[in-house]
Amino acid sequence: MSQAISIDNLLKKKYRKLGFTGEWHEAFGDPVLGGSWFVYGASSNGKSSFVQQLTRYLAELGLNIEYVSLEEGAEDTMQQAALRAEWRSVKRKIRIMEPIEFDDFAERVAKPKSADVFVIDTIQYFGEEVRFKQYLKLRRDNPGKLFIYISHLKGKQPDGKAAMKVMRDSSLKIWVEGYRAISKGRYIGPRGYYTIWEEGASRYWGV
Repeated sequence: MSQAISIDNLLKKKYRKLGFTGEWHEAFGDPVLGGSWFVYGASSNGKSSFVQQLTRYLAELGLNIEYVSLEEGAEDTMQQAALRAEWRSVKRKIRIMEPIEFDDFAERVAKPKSADVFVIDTIQYFGEEVRFKQYLKLRRDNPGKLFIYISHLKGKQPDGKAAMKVMRDSSLKIWVEGYRAISKGRYIGPRGYYTIWEEGASRYWGV
């Protein structure tokens, strides 16, 4: 049964902040380690590059990451992405997980000494049979883990009912457009966006 807590107890609670600095803090402030983030946007706007850069940055902060490559597996395209993002410099912190069923994934997350961060690329590849309540249970059962979901679009919205609900449940929603990753969630920095590729963003936004 859920319990109410006092304001004093709320204010005394300690959270593990990620320690974002520089461009990352300018875009997203200093989020806590835990919960769900949701990255979405149209193709060819820098979404994959952003997530690869974010993954490297989180690894540089000392977090252990499993990149769940549902869409590409450990194919040549994933290898090229790792090279572009310079993951070799943080190779001890990142592991690639090949396609896996949702229930098996949930069991892996629950294991002792599992990763701190799980990047799911992409949420639609878990299949339409996986319901939002399963994603919600995964988050609630693992409060110290961060789940970063990448999503395809249908029109301008996440593709699928579960993906839409996961987006609404996420503490940080990141819309990618014109080589900018724009904060749409509860964490937002002074500038509110991260530039993925300076030249491409300048051409797109005219600045």
